[in-house]
Amino acid sequence: MAAKTIGTHISEWMTDNARNAWDIDATLVLNWFNKYYHELETEIATFVMDWYFDSETTFNLVANQDTYVLPSWNSWGNTQTAPQFLKLLECSIKYKNDGKYLLAKEYPDWDQPFPQTFYSEHEPKLCPMFRLTRKSIKIFPTPTENVTNWLMLRYAWPSADVTATTKEDELTIPRQYIPVILDWCSWQNAITVRDPNVLMFKQNYQEWINKMLSELADRYIQPTEYRNPYLRYLMN
Repeated sequence: MAAKTIGTHISEWMTDNARNAWDIDATLVLNWFNKYYHELETEIATFVMDWYFDSETTFNLVANQDTYVLPSWNSWGNTQTAPQFLKLLECSIKYKNDGKYLLAKEYPDWDQPFPQTFYSEHEPKLCPMFRLTRKSIKIFPTPTENVTNWLMLRYAWPSADVTATTKEDELTIPRQYIPVILDWCSWQNAITVRDPNVLMFKQNYQEWINKMLSELADRYIQPTEYRNPYLRYLMN
């Protein structure tokens, strides 16, 4: 079966909600869809998979250079496109090509003018440090040689809004849970038109989101004892 577009899902939803059609249009519903689509992603990342938006990227070390421009920081208005950073989760550094990555920690705010002193007194030869600015990352100690893929960043990325032409299988959530988003649209629509049954729409949404989170959390189904009926008499 060919994947439907989000516009088709919205059109079908509006047909089912025709009694309120004069109060809504497809653009408004698409805005609602995107709002709750991202909220749903956050629910999954928070309660089911904390690595839901994790990704990694690496940069090359340059001798005697301590500050490096990030290729993009879209959430702060940078117009470059890749990678998209939402939140830095982990910074690791290696100072030699045959070395190992060391987990870095952030410079303390109160010691920004004196990273050399802080590093020498508190973390000698153990823990490199980093500091993030709007569009760059600064590390200490300063590298003394070129190293390929020297800096590894693990980060959370923001998913893009969907459009009417986005296919249902392009979403970050399984497409069978698109009705959960549309249930939220029904609740939002009920609030907008002052529907007296607004609590019923809220309850429907709560029921479906709980079911979705429960199903996604149960990702591994394994029997406590392995049973094979064809080997029943093997050990007799």
